[in-house]
Amino acid sequence: VLGLRPDAAIGYSSGESTALVALGAWPDASGLYEATRESGLFTTELTGELRAVRRYWRQRGVGGDRWSSYLVAAPLEAVRAELAGERAVHLMAVNAPGVCVVGGESEACAAVVARLGVDRAIELDYDMAAHAPELAEVREVWREAHRRPTVDVPGVRFYSAATGRAYRPTTERAAEALTAQGLGTIDFAATIERAWADGVRVFVEHGPRKLCTGWIKRVLGDREHVAVALDTPDDAGLRNLCLAVGELVVAGVPVRADALTARLAEAATGLPAPGPTVTVAVPPTPCLPPLEPAVTVLPRAPELAPVAAERPAPAERPGAAVAAVSAAAVGPVARPSDPGSPAPGWPEVAGTVARQSRRAALVHEEIMAAHAEAHRRFLDVSALAVTALTAGGRTDAGRAAVSLPAGGVVSVPPSAALPVPTPCAPPVPVPRGPVSAPRPGTAPAPVPVPGAKPVFDRAQLEHLASGEISTLFGPRFAEQDRYAVQTRMPGPPMLFADRVTAIDAVPAALVLPGPVRTDGRIWTETDVLTDSWYLDATGRMPAGVLIEAGQADLLLLSWLGADLLNRGERAYRLLGCEVTFHGGPPRPGDTLCFEIHVDGHAEAGGVRLAFFHYDCYVDGELRLSVREGQAGFFTPAELAAGGGVRWDPAEHAPGDDLPFDPPAVRCERTRFGTDRVRALAQGSPAECFGQGWEATAAHVRTPLLDGERLRLLDEVTVFDPVGGPWGRGYLRAETAVSPDDWFFTGHFKNDPCMPGTLMLQGGLQAMAFYLTASGHTVDRDGWRFEPVDNQPSRAKCRGQATPESRRIVYEVFVRGISAGPVPTLHADVLGSVDGRKAFLGRGMALRLVPDWPLSQWRISGPPAVQEDGAPVPPPRLGGLSGHREDKAVAVAADGFRFDYASLLACAWGRPSEAFGTMYEPFDGTRRVARLPGPPYHFMSRIVSVDGVQGGMREGSVVVAEYDVPQRAWYFEQNPSRCMPLAVLMEVALQPCGWLASYAGSATTSEQDLLFRNLDGVKTVTGEVTAGTRTIRTRAELTRVSRSGDMIIESFRVVCTADDAPLAELTTVFGYFPRSAFDDQQGLPVPAEERARLDEPCDRVVDLTSRPARYCAGEPRLPGRMLLMLDRVTGSWPAGGSAALGRLRSEKDVRPDAWFFRAHFFQDPVQPGSLGVEAMCQLLQYHLIEGGAADGIVHPRFDPVLPGRETVWTYRGQITPANRLIRVDMDIVETGTDARGPYAVADATLWGDDTCIYRVRGLGMRVVSGPPPVR
Repeated sequence: VLGLRPDAAIGYSSGESTALVALGAWPDASGLYEATRESGLFTTELTGELRAVRRYWRQRGVGGDRWSSYLVAAPLEAVRAELAGERAVHLMAVNAPGVCVVGGESEACAAVVARLGVDRAIELDYDMAAHAPELAEVREVWREAHRRPTVDVPGVRFYSAATGRAYRPTTERAAEALTAQGLGTIDFAATIERAWADGVRVFVEHGPRKLCTGWIKRVLGDREHVAVALDTPDDAGLRNLCLAVGELVVAGVPVRADALTARLAEAATGLPAPGPTVTVAVPPTPCLPPLEPAVTVLPRAPELAPVAAERPAPAERPGAAVAAVSAAAVGPVARPSDPGSPAPGWPEVAGTVARQSRRAALVHEEIMAAHAEAHRRFLDVSALAVTALTAGGRTDAGRAAVSLPAGGVVSVPPSAALPVPTPCAPPVPVPRGPVSAPRPGTAPAPVPVPGAKPVFDRAQLEHLASGEISTLFGPRFAEQDRYAVQTRMPGPPMLFADRVTAIDAVPAALVLPGPVRTDGRIWTETDVLTDSWYLDATGRMPAGVLIEAGQADLLLLSWLGADLLNRGERAYRLLGCEVTFHGGPPRPGDTLCFEIHVDGHAEAGGVRLAFFHYDCYVDGELRLSVREGQAGFFTPAELAAGGGVRWDPAEHAPGDDLPFDPPAVRCERTRFGTDRVRALAQGSPAECFGQGWEATAAHVRTPLLDGERLRLLDEVTVFDPVGGPWGRGYLRAETAVSPDDWFFTGHFKNDPCMPGTLMLQGGLQAMAFYLTASGHTVDRDGWRFEPVDNQPSRAKCRGQATPESRRIVYEVFVRGISAGPVPTLHADVLGSVDGRKAFLGRGMALRLVPDWPLSQWRISGPPAVQEDGAPVPPPRLGGLSGHREDKAVAVAADGFRFDYASLLACAWGRPSEAFGTMYEPFDGTRRVARLPGPPYHFMSRIVSVDGVQGGMREGSVVVAEYDVPQRAWYFEQNPSRCMPLAVLMEVALQPCGWLASYAGSATTSEQDLLFRNLDGVKTVTGEVTAGTRTIRTRAELTRVSRSGDMIIESFRVVCTADDAPLAELTTVFGYFPRSAFDDQQGLPVPAEERARLDEPCDRVVDLTSRPARYCAGEPRLPGRMLLMLDRVTGSWPAGGSAALGRLRSEKDVRPDAWFFRAHFFQDPVQPGSLGVEAMCQLLQYHLIEGGAADGIVHPRFDPVLPGRETVWTYRGQITPANRLIRVDMDIVETGTDARGPYAVADATLWGDDTCIYRVRGLGMRVVSGPPPVR
């Protein structure tokens, strides 16, 4: 229909064979289907039973029976390093830079992903082995299935992702290509690079998910290309097809859009009247008269050529770079304040140049205005076209579908592309006079031409880091190419600039004769991506990396001709600057816009100096200002003879204006080895610091040091809160230097040295360690470290760390420390390299600030569901990207939606993201009651709410729904394969907590209040299985009373499962100040009942060893995750108040137990429902022990005895500070009804020596057969 004539076919995975079929190279599609079906490759060998895969594993001593695949967002070299020693995990595919697929034996895969970082990986719903050596077991079968009769397709090149090259398909070649990619890694990124080098510029994808198009754009970056997808996963109509056709038309690709319109019109009725016709005139390229004297101008990039059989890679073609920069239109400008004032005779020339510059600027403004108008008209026409096309095809959209290979990419040549003028950046006057730091919130430094193409894209910046400078700077710089040492941009991974958008400077100005401007400006941009390697544990850009991202002063100095002066004899080194941060660190999705100035040059003692400053903005907001920047160019001898920083802390004592608060927790350790520092960086503060930090094991996301690659501390050899020359605190940290250290690779070519910005980052890490060792993170789950904003600090560099160096020592001299509410450390930091003082940071300040895990995790997704007892990392459980709400949700008066995202925010996010502006006061240091987080979160949406938000009004009602997953951990853990009582209780109770927050209870107090369940009466009448779709809970606030800061609220709750009655209950909750739990009294019990806890019994059963009698038969106790008993310490068959039996159990409290992390964020307590579940399990033990299941076919337990009223009372809590949970139970009734034998019990639960729960009327029954499937 569209008339596309592809010149090349590129497929991803099965897309390669799809392309051969779709383009006619394999005419026998049915034969291919029959061959693969009969081979068993895709039914039993490589998927399903995985017979071939298991054979391969058994031969190599690999266990396992399940294949898993993960999409990993991590640098390829890091992935390859983790896979180096793995026998059963492989690199399956390289999709794009920083994106790949690994797969193999499930448990080994999970271990690799854990080492790479679980927040970097998503498990794919793809359990077929492919692109892996396991296929060697079926190599010949695979090859024979793909050995098909082949027809030549003239004019089309087919690419193989196994080799990255094109081939002409024959029967044998196609079979070999597909066998190679079946057995080995497919490199889609390299294939796209090869195709682009071959001349392919237009890529059209016909696949269901638009994935290849995104990867192509990521691979090619800013290089000239067009990539469109005809389908998208969320577009069931024609919108994306129409937009893709429009984009191809605008790019000049010959597309029969009229044929598509006609085809849609044939299927349509009631077409709208034709819209207006708009003719868009393309402005011509301006022709400017030549400037005198002439300046160096970079060559224009060539137009795209037709696709050829072979073409060298872009780096091999001189002149392939983007064209001139703004400086080409500036010429020499004289300034009275310059040392080189214009000589006699120059004023006339200067006047001519000034007039010419003004003319150029005026012409450029006209051209840009014409472009803007043309673009506006194009957008109007596009909107009309899409409206007409979609209206025309709406009656039968299926008839317009184009059949192209699913998963494949088809490219067409750009032979009909229209030439489009490339806008050039006009000169912007350089401000004169002193440079001061801008005020926060001032307008951003304007990019000279909004939307202009970059002067240098990412690939070109990488070339400037290591290649011949003259290739991009022009022939004037050719002599510089032979110098080994130059002033270069860093290479990856230290290259943080992604593009240069404009330069305002005279090329080679430092060596031009006469009065020439030697200052200049450069504008750069850096994209912060979700998979950027440098992101810290909270998903933010570290401060040192942010400063380093303003690295293009190096490029500007080179552009000005610094190396034409230095002639390879001198190397660039940073000497110092003043740094001021504004606002929080950047996060993924931010684009950093830098405006960098070189202000002037000088010479001192034969050393050339340069002075600079710069600002960084994000979305128009100032984030960083660097002032008084100084750099020098030194010979190797001068660097070796440097005397280091001259500074003695004893001579610079702090004043009395800073606080000096004691540690929040006293640390008994004063020295921390490599293992302890690594444990802290990996999220285990208790392992690092020991006693006093146990509570951090329950953190959802504990404040951390930078991750393994950016961690710059090996050990802490001294920590003394009252040490140092001022007696205010001192820390000494050390790290070894190795020639293999990662930062030497890119910083710089032929001149490796550690960036001063990384020494600053090492100092900040040492300060973060000090704050952590002082106990300030123990009670601040989710918080993060950041430099104090709007407070200047000074950095001074007088030494270097090179591959020959051996050790770096960081010393933190504490000037002051505040315990809160935002803990802040003020310090001077000294960095020494092999005993020489190389770096000094004066007036540095680091603080802990509130943060919310969901703010980081929500950009990943879609949200995962924990399906079994294997823990799923919280970042995967909290991902919201891709989540779609298909059902109606309640909406507040101001339009705020109470959907799943808001419910997850109520667990892990910013409070205002859960309830709107009413909860903004809690978006800072205050704390508020939370819902449990996954995997103990059982609400999917709020369907309706009746009541004034914030009104605390009796009679308010909420209706919530929970979509029951077919595969959930509580089904897998419960042998009965039905929802256990604990989860059912939470499904009923969690909407009460939500309604209490909606009513605004916490907002009425100046104190932070804790929310606890107190009492309840429930009757369960139904059962929930994996066949249940939705549980609907209606909760009504029936009573509110208040006494001081204590608020008591009562609720009536009704639950239905797929509209069938499930449970009814009444319950009471309370809001309490934290101080109410300081002296937990618990429930009153008589002395004889308390004495029963210590009554001896010779019957003790250790359930942690999973004895078969209780954990392997039918019926049996739950799996390890759900089991709330460690051991049964007493069993008296004739004991108890009714002489029907008495039991006693224990469970050790582990601070890192999963339920503490889930319930609640910043307030970890064991759910009361799990305490009741422990009682249920002890009752199950009693029924097994007594033989109640004997003679019953396929016995199992009911979740609870239905139709019986159960009453509970809570007067305390289990926290990570507890050590032991004990349950004491009396059997009060036994019997057999129509469904089976049962027992009813009363029980108490004790936290250490305090009775905190009492439950009466808890029943359990043994029944026959599997749970009913709905």
